[in-house]
Amino acid sequence: MSEQLSLGVKLDQNTEMEWYCYLLGIVLSFAIVFTLISFLPSPKKYITSRDGAMQAIGLIQEWAKWVSGIQTLSIGGLAWFAFDDHCLTLNHCPEKFLALLAFAMIGSAIFCSAWILSSLPLQAMKIHNHLLGAFSPEYDIYEKSLLGNSKLTLGYCLTVNHWLWGVGLGSFGILVIYHLLRTI
Repeated sequence: MSEQLSLGVKLDQNTEMEWYCYLLGIVLSFAIVFTLISFLPSPKKYITSRDGAMQAIGLIQEWAKWVSGIQTLSIGGLAWFAFDDHCLTLNHCPEKFLALLAFAMIGSAIFCSAWILSSLPLQAMKIHNHLLGAFSPEYDIYEKSLLGNSKLTLGYCLTVNHWLWGVGLGSFGILVIYHLLRTI
């Protein structure tokens, strides 16, 4: 009684149900991350200068490039770990779940990093658009909308990126430790 998935891979009903459970676990993990972030207190706007805002944009740019490189390396390490004959077999439930969770979280964090990097030119234009005094809360780039006039702020996206990256790397680390303990 095998059913054919859209990818043309034939799985029995138990294996198919197992994959649905993994996907449900990953969706619940995303829900937990975003729920935890929603309980964070609303930040206040800080008073800073135009130069301070531009310096912050430069630091965010350098950080986003650095973290996206680490995230890409993590995905590559996960792929090597999952496809190397001497590493994972992905036959055990914890290994499958942790590998999928790490891939989903780190992959989402890479997307978030790209979103942050693509929003920085707009942030710089918003800063240069203000004709304010030397110091103003309008220069707080963390509380400005990420792209356009959305309610999603740069600070929120940076926070989400940290959480996704942290949960993804944590999952990958637990996966490696689980594998080491199983092989010893």
